[in-house]
Amino acid sequence: MGFIQIFLQRRTRRLGFFIGLALALRFPTFFRSVIDHDESTYLVIADAVRNGAMYWVDVIDVKPVGIFWLLGALLEIVGRSVFWMRVIAALFLALTAFLLSETKLRLGSSLVAAFASGAIYLVLNSVFTFYGLSPNTETYFNLFTIAGFFLVLNVRNPWVFFPAGLFLGYGFLIKYVVLFDGVALGLFLLMTWQRARSFTWTKIGSLVLLAAGFTLPFAATYAYYVLSGHGDTFLFYTFEVSGRYPVAAGLWDFVKSFLDVQLRFFPVFFFFYFALFRFRLDTSTRRLGVLWTLLVLVPIFVPGKFFGHYFIQLFLPVSFLAGEFFGRPRAMYPRFVRLFMLPRVAYPVIALFLAGNWLLQKHDYIDRPDVPSQMAREIKSRLDAGDEIYMGNYHPILYFILGKKSPTPYIHRGLLWTEEHLHALNIDQTKEIDRIIESRPDWVVVQDSLFSPRLNQEIRTRYSEVSRMKTEKGHELYLYQRNVR
Repeated sequence: MGFIQIFLQRRTRRLGFFIGLALALRFPTFFRSVIDHDESTYLVIADAVRNGAMYWVDVIDVKPVGIFWLLGALLEIVGRSVFWMRVIAALFLALTAFLLSETKLRLGSSLVAAFASGAIYLVLNSVFTFYGLSPNTETYFNLFTIAGFFLVLNVRNPWVFFPAGLFLGYGFLIKYVVLFDGVALGLFLLMTWQRARSFTWTKIGSLVLLAAGFTLPFAATYAYYVLSGHGDTFLFYTFEVSGRYPVAAGLWDFVKSFLDVQLRFFPVFFFFYFALFRFRLDTSTRRLGVLWTLLVLVPIFVPGKFFGHYFIQLFLPVSFLAGEFFGRPRAMYPRFVRLFMLPRVAYPVIALFLAGNWLLQKHDYIDRPDVPSQMAREIKSRLDAGDEIYMGNYHPILYFILGKKSPTPYIHRGLLWTEEHLHALNIDQTKEIDRIIESRPDWVVVQDSLFSPRLNQEIRTRYSEVSRMKTEKGHELYLYQRNVR
């Protein structure tokens, strides 16, 4: 333990360790073209936006615009590369872990406990595909969240509340659920000041600066849409669309999803509850950890959908408290816990976990055939300059890989073919099908068959099958070429 503490004394070493751990934990995932459909959608839309398309007008999804502006800026740096975007996602996670650990140090945690919180956050994000391995909005906005927390809790100058608000505000622009992180921080500050009887006009001004910074990115974005003549479009997708989705989950659905995530990550939640209920934590650490956890659970459960990536937002407060498990002398733990904390036991267990996780990732993301890449190569070998493609009901990442535009603004394949999306986004499906047909794409990719009989008829009449392959799940994947007249 002494060697670890000596190693961790310098910030640069801690940051370097988190970067190395993030890259090592996620390395097998860097090479696959598609891990999750959402990531593909983000990359396609971000690439379109950086090339002049306007989000919610030329390309459409249900997410706020912030993720597409951010990824578009990153694409300007690394080019159209799935590999490098995965590396950047790992770096975002590493920096998030680092700032989380630094924030804990400011609140009085031991060096080991603070370091453990950062390491736990990285592990939580690097085990299951839909709980962090596939980069999603939470991968990015958690960095802006913890950056805001870090500034407020680490720097005593009240003027830092404004840039802290900007960080939180841009996180909000990536996904509106960041509002609940901000509320947790604000309540924590109010409770701390009330307890210390230290309310001053300076502190009230600090909260005003925090709120102003938080509001500015959203207000500036709305102004941009208004000046572009699309203010109503911004308001529709921002406020109306979310209310159009039905919430059909029952009580058991809520309980089951909550139990599921705790069982998936049982050791970490054991650390979390043990630290919370068995240790006498510093008041600030306990208050912030509990407030943060409870408030973040609200946007996770209210939509009633329980997608795995929703829980990534919870990983921040859970890691924040779980790290405290490692910040006490060994004598304070029960005997069975002390056994696992012995170096001769703990190090082999950690090594076994890391090796096992790495091998499972290698099996899933390297050893298995990368069918989207194979199809992209097949199309590229036949593609002439100026040819256009339509990905039908298959992965849209091929637009990104091949540098092509979608003939429909609805990039995510589910938007055009599910009733809830058609209703929520007020999509005229017939009009969109007409748009696709009128675009006369030279190449069409279809998995099994399209949901539209009209499009299927168009393909049978005007296209010829030129290639076929099997997907990982046994579906038939067809490549069609438009007949030459």
